[in-house]
Amino acid sequence: MLAALQTQERVDRWIERHSQRTPLFNGFNLLAGDIMPTESEPAGALHYYSNRLDTPTRALAPGVYGLSNAFLDTPWPKVTRAVAQFACSIANRVRMDDLLVLMGDRELARDIELPSTGVPLDWERQLSSIQIRANGYGTRATTALTVRADGLVTLVERSFDVSDPEHWSDRHFEFMIDTASRPARLKAPGSN
Repeated sequence: MLAALQTQERVDRWIERHSQRTPLFNGFNLLAGDIMPTESEPAGALHYYSNRLDTPTRALAPGVYGLSNAFLDTPWPKVTRAVAQFACSIANRVRMDDLLVLMGDRELARDIELPSTGVPLDWERQLSSIQIRANGYGTRATTALTVRADGLVTLVERSFDVSDPEHWSDRHFEFMIDTASRPARLKAPGSN
């Protein structure tokens, strides 16, 4: 997938061109795009693709979306709860700590709310929290990423200790996306 980060081709076209190979991989969801404006995409662009769906890449309009192990916006309790909490969080001011707290939510869904994914009920319960902590199984890492309008990117990855998930370590990165030094996107033949 490194090639996707290095291509000058539009992300949606790159995904479509390579989509015939994706059934060779285990199921995945992909969010990819140009987060900063370009000449052809003045507002930037974000696209969703899953190799488990028989649909092309979907361009996402500005908004709040939720993604877990199913498809984009599958209304699992943890997804709808996270989307609502995130929407409230960004209505004020986006703070990295708030995002990490949101992703650390271990509240279990009520049995009546649980989806039927084919695993036993006790596992459905354990998998229903945003951060999963089950016997010998659970969330290994959480990544929070913010991009400001001026191009400042902040990324925090929180890795949880396998033997004691109450302990974690954070890796923090900040860098600028300089739109002036970015190469212009190549236009495909026949495109505007």
